[in-house]
Amino acid sequence: MSLFVVLPLAASAQAEEASVSRLRSCVRAHAADAQAAGVRMPGEAENYFIRQCIPLFGLFLNSNNLPTKDDGPLPPGIYRTTIEEEWRAFLERSNPR
Repeated sequence: MSLFVVLPLAASAQAEEASVSRLRSCVRAHAADAQAAGVRMPGEAENYFIRQCIPLFGLFLNSNNLPTKDDGPLPPGIYRTTIEEEWRAFLERSNPR
């Protein structure tokens, strides 16, 4: 019985990792555009990248967006945490001290 439980959990973890990886790539690709648009604060960045990188209701699924129809739901807050991490990394790279 436990083998049947482990397989779906492993598939779920792989789907989550793939979805987060696509989100990270999307944030990196649009970070300069966000900065040019006047995004400065973490909350603004979250809103900007959610609009840019996460399709509404799964209607606009393509390789640049997430989640894909195979990924399913992710744990709450994973998008915002990922966006915040990538936005901070971008700001640190673009504003070295």
